[in-house]
Amino acid sequence: MLESWIKTLLSERSMITVNSFLLDAFERIPGMRFFEDRQYRDRLETLRDRATWLPSQFINISANLFTAILSSIGIILVIAYLSPLLALLLVLSTGPFAFVQNRYNEMEWDYAKEYAMLRRKMDYARSLLLGRRSAKEIRLFGLGNFLYDITSVT
Repeated sequence: MLESWIKTLLSERSMITVNSFLLDAFERIPGMRFFEDRQYRDRLETLRDRATWLPSQFINISANLFTAILSSIGIILVIAYLSPLLALLLVLSTGPFAFVQNRYNEMEWDYAKEYAMLRRKMDYARSLLLGRRSAKEIRLFGLGNFLYDITSVT
């Protein structure tokens, strides 16, 4: 219970801090040149998406990692007492797993960057189609299919 409360508190505070830094950095960018650049907008969209959940995930992963390290040390010490060779094999077997996990994280980041433009278009179309003010005009002029077509995956 206490651990969950601390994780939640730290997650919320870190998310607020990261988003505050992000908003401050955006505010300091002079002019509109970067906001009109498609590649920059895609990176901005990826950062915006990640800034909402990544800080809390970092807190949770850090807490879980700390717990796992302590547990692993205890288990390895017990196994080393019974068989030092088996303990060494256990420690060495974590290398391939760490490599695969790192590769998976890189692939996930590449995927997020690749689909940033599509997510940005879909967010824009969704806000227009579902927004109270804009939905009236979109329906009046029959632009729903147009917005759907520009956001569909081809």
